[in-house]
Order: sequence, then C-alpha cells, then structure tokens
Amino acid sequence: MTRFAVLVKQIPAGEEIELGTSGRLIRDDAPLEMSAYCRRAVSKAVELASQARGSSVVVFTLGPTAAQDVLREALAWGLDRGVEIRGVHVTDPALAGSDTIATAQALAAAIDREGPFDVVLTGRNSLDADTGQVPPQLAQLLDLPFVAGVKVLAFHAQSLAVGCEQDDGWIDAQVRLPAVISCAERLCDPAKVPPASRATVPPEAISTLTAAELGPGPWGGRCQLDGGRRDPAAFRSTVPSAQPGCPAGGSSARCCAGAVRSRRPRRRPGVRSTLTRGHRRAGAGRRGYRRT
Repeated sequence: MTRFAVLVKQIPAGEEIELGTSGRLIRDDAPLEMSAYCRRAVSKAVELASQARGSSVVVFTLGPTAAQDVLREALAWGLDRGVEIRGVHVTDPALAGSDTIATAQALAAAIDREGPFDVVLTGRNSLDADTGQVPPQLAQLLDLPFVAGVKVLAFHAQSLAVGCEQDDGWIDAQVRLPAVISCAERLCDPAKVPPASRATVPPEAISTLTAAELGPGPWGGRCQLDGGRRDPAAFRSTVPSAQPGCPAGGSSARCCAGAVRSRRPRRRPGVRSTLTRGHRRAGAGRRGYRRT
C-alpha cells in the first residue's frame, strides 16, 4: 500500500493574472483554475495509485474558500478512476499574505498532520508567481529527498527512477522513498474535469484545516525567514529532522532558512543522479540534452 500526497494551487486563469497595489494577486471576479503543472501532479498520483492495490491519494491546497474548486476537480479525476482519494483544504485568515516560505511551512505542517506519505507530488511551479520555490522548501522542511522538473517516472517498491530536464542538462536519478518530486509539463496528460463533474464530489470528501490546527505558528505574513518563526520543536516531521551538513544544528525549519539564505547547491540525501549535456536526442527539448 502506497500513500500519495499531492499539492495543488488555484490561480487566475491565463491572461487574467493581475497584481493589486498590495502586491497580491487580484482574485475578485477573475476566472480561476488549477495551475497547469498541478494538473500533471494529480494525474500522475492517480495513475500510480491505480496501479498499486490499496494505495490512496490525499490532495492539499492552501487558499480561500474558492480554492475548494481545485480540490473537487482533483477528487473527481481520482474517483472517476476508482482511486481512494480525499482532499484537505488549508484555509484561515491568519494565512493571508503568505510568501513561499510561509506557504511551505503551512503545507508541511498539514502534510505532517495527515501523513505519513510515501510520495509527495507537486507542480514544478505555479503559473502565476512562477517561482518554483515552494516544492524544495517543502522538501527541506519535511527532511525528504527532492527532485525537480520530473519528466520521466518509474515507481518501484522503495524508490523512484526519474528523468529530469533541467536548464543545464538532463538528470537521471534514483530517489529513495519517502520523497518529494515536482512534475514537469510533459510528464503525463493533465487532469481536467468539467464543472458538472466536480459538483458530484461528496462534501465529506474534503476536510478543512485552520491555522490553529496546524500548530502555534506564527503563520502567513507574520512568518519570516530569520525571525518570528514557530518553535521547531513543535514541528514533528514524519522522518528524522537532522540533515548532514545542516548549518543550524539539524532543525528542519532552521536548515530551510539557512539553505534559502546561502543558496549553495547541495545534493539531496537519498538522491543518486547522473548529468549529461551537449548531445542531441529526440524529444530532448530546446537545449538538446540526453539521458544516460
């Protein structure tokens, strides 16, 4: 039995993305949809769960009340394929103004509360902010191996074999489970469900988590990288929190802050990879890298 967690985000549709004077996205009266990369994460998680008997999927999103629509769409996709699936909506006024690190901390706490999970799937980045920061921050907070931009994926009992097309080359990696992966556009077909089918998802399939249920905080705009962070002892990861070479004494939250500040490249524990560059292969993309 394998447990999959999927993170999805609701964003303004296409050309409707616009920032207000506060720097936040304008959502009022704008058409909303699931971010395209998140659709791949949902599709792949459901596909993998359908292939392993007894597996299940839990879909998470953080946002206002309207964000439940992306959960209903993800759940409708899974239910239609006979997969055990449910949704968790993380929502609270205290979470307003969350930057990427505050978002990652809230989602990590939700995953920790609902877990443990064998695989956490996210989109490579959202199409509104386009930072790609939350997935690696989440992995650091959970003390899990992380690989980005997965375009090829094979599931094994205790590991994943993945192929990732990066800006500086193609990476083949073997990743120990549990792990966090972010999904590239070409990994699989996207999960798309019309509104009428979303409406058939039973309300009890979605549960809600508030900031108080996540822990003492602080959360949202009050959560800062270097100060105002919640007590690391209150965050109990699903795996041991100590990290080799962590600059802050092994605390996952502090290690994440240190990693974001230093921005030094470091191979994630649990990931073995090879990098090949400079050779053309069919379907390799604009830079022409190949797998090895």
